[in-house]
Amino acid sequence: MGYAALRLWVLVSITYHQALPLAFSLGLISPVQERIKMHTLLDDDGYIPAFTTVRDAETYESRSGRSHELPKAAIVVFDKGFLSYPWFRSLGERSIILVTSLIRNAVYKVLSRCAVNRKTGITSAHIIEIA
Repeated sequence: MGYAALRLWVLVSITYHQALPLAFSLGLISPVQERIKMHTLLDDDGYIPAFTTVRDAETYESRSGRSHELPKAAIVVFDKGFLSYPWFRSLGERSIILVTSLIRNAVYKVLSRCAVNRKTGITSAHIIEIA
């Protein structure tokens, strides 16, 4: 199966710095919290949310990311806030390709380097194996 046949998913997290009255009234946050975080899994085929959770702002993205069910043989894009090596391993076991930026001290092995157009702002792209 080529990459073009795989379905693309985008996992995003947004922090709202002033708690919404609705979130409080629904019991999603306590009255002393000033921030909430919304985690959303978007289906790239129309950018339709497949899953959304609202939590307190202290909930790490990596914890929330594991709660989203992703189909086998998909590509998922997310930022480094979702960093969780055990989760990355489980994605790989289900043939899910992940696209993200890694933290500076990540341990990995470069399997191949990909050509990039630096005019787009992308400085490098690699196929890696996380150690």
